[in-house]
Amino acid sequence: MPTLKIYNGEFFERSKWRYIIIFLVIVLVIVLPFFYEKSDTLSWIFAAVIMLMIVWWYFFFQTKINSETKMVIKPEGLQVWERLIPYSMIKGFVVEAEKSTAKLRNIVLVYQKSVEIFTLKDTEKQAKLFFAELSKIVPFLEKYDQSWVEKFMRKIKL
Repeated sequence: MPTLKIYNGEFFERSKWRYIIIFLVIVLVIVLPFFYEKSDTLSWIFAAVIMLMIVWWYFFFQTKINSETKMVIKPEGLQVWERLIPYSMIKGFVVEAEKSTAKLRNIVLVYQKSVEIFTLKDTEKQAKLFFAELSKIVPFLEKYDQSWVEKFMRKIKL
């Protein structure tokens, strides 16, 4: 059974400056309201708690995505980690590459109403062998249509 090493989602390499800027913005959002005399302090504390929950959610999902797993072609479907995706659910797949280097970056599984993106962890040779086997079962699509929301979310790398 052909296998492919992947991350459990789309993986982004971020610089330290990005985290520093996000941290400073969060601190400003939490601290600035306390300097205004007319604001209701309780409502600002509530807003700060919600902000911290959002940050926790972001880091929680980031740790889930950073985990490495395998994609395995099985007779009954495509297995990703413990989950089995039946071939009937998959409309096709797309391979994304970096524009500057043409290095294979992501595999996108296109479903009827959504997509699922996994970043490749394996060698390019192994990836091409895997894609050749997968294209015998699931159609290889030249491209897929992204909504403006999906494009925007991927631009800011959420």
